[in-house]
Amino acid sequence: MKKKIVLMLMCIGLIGGALVGCNKAGTSDVKEEKKVEETSKKSETKEKDETTTDELENLEDGTYNVSFKSEDFYEDGGKHMLQMDIYTYDKYSKEEIEGLAVGDKIAICGEDVAIKKIEKEDDSIYINGGHLEGGDDGYYFTLMEDGTYEAGNGSPCNLFYISRNAALPLASGTVTYIDESDYDNKELVDKKSEELGAFIKEESKDVGFVPENTIVTVQDGCVVVIKREYMQ
Repeated sequence: MKKKIVLMLMCIGLIGGALVGCNKAGTSDVKEEKKVEETSKKSETKEKDETTTDELENLEDGTYNVSFKSEDFYEDGGKHMLQMDIYTYDKYSKEEIEGLAVGDKIAICGEDVAIKKIEKEDDSIYINGGHLEGGDDGYYFTLMEDGTYEAGNGSPCNLFYISRNAALPLASGTVTYIDESDYDNKELVDKKSEELGAFIKEESKDVGFVPENTIVTVQDGCVVVIKREYMQ
């Protein structure tokens, strides 16, 4: 009988030890999972902070072709902000365009275009049959007054493409709004920064704010002028 009791106690001791070992392992696994989760959250937060910093980086003073909607106006920490896509277009030197040959590649709107055919006419150079014959790969280059070439595909506007996205504060107080989208009814007003979102929403019912017609002026890191031009 005593032997049976001793054996039972030994079994209980072994089971208890195994359970403690399991609990320790389980606790260790939970701690490791928490560490991984916390590290992941810290990394994610850091990435978000870095993205925000990049977006809020000041642009150099100057004018920019942009696009935005009324909901891109918002308030952040007491500042009235505008989130917008900023566009650019390609300009080429005379040497670069006039030296092109079949088999070359040229970057247009950020993408390489292989040149299969070249034709020259007056102050323009056509590649791949131009916009009338070449389809998606057909372009022409026009010599501008400043001695550079610009690419075209039949559109009366420049070939804009997004260079970056930025969030900038609006000028403290008022922003000058110039509207020349209606050729016969031009408008110039100073709007309070906090009223611009609602104002733009009303203004964009007929004609939107796109890179082909919208230019902002940046001064000291703030948007001071929004201009919408006539677009054919």
